[in-house]
Amino acid sequence: MIDGWQTTDIALCGALLYAFGEESLVEIEIDDTGRAIFHLAIPSLDAEETQREFDSVEGLAISNLKSYMRTFSWLSRLLRKMKRDGATCWTPRRYSRRAV
Repeated sequence: MIDGWQTTDIALCGALLYAFGEESLVEIEIDDTGRAIFHLAIPSLDAEETQREFDSVEGLAISNLKSYMRTFSWLSRLLRKMKRDGATCWTPRRYSRRAV
């Protein structure tokens, strides 16, 4: 069951998108303090386990670092564009991945 998950950690968001696919990112919201909140359409139990591994001393094993960094860079560029445009919300319908 996909019940959704959200995080404010861009690195964790990148890891979740690496694992579940970039299409699982359904919204980015910028709150009143300027902090980004990433909303993902993924199972919360899987996301919790990924977060435990991510936060653990051993860390999260990523087998394809190049793919993870590509996803992380895309997220970073997207946030910079949102801030430059003064946008407070991103959805896949509002911004095209190719346009960023």
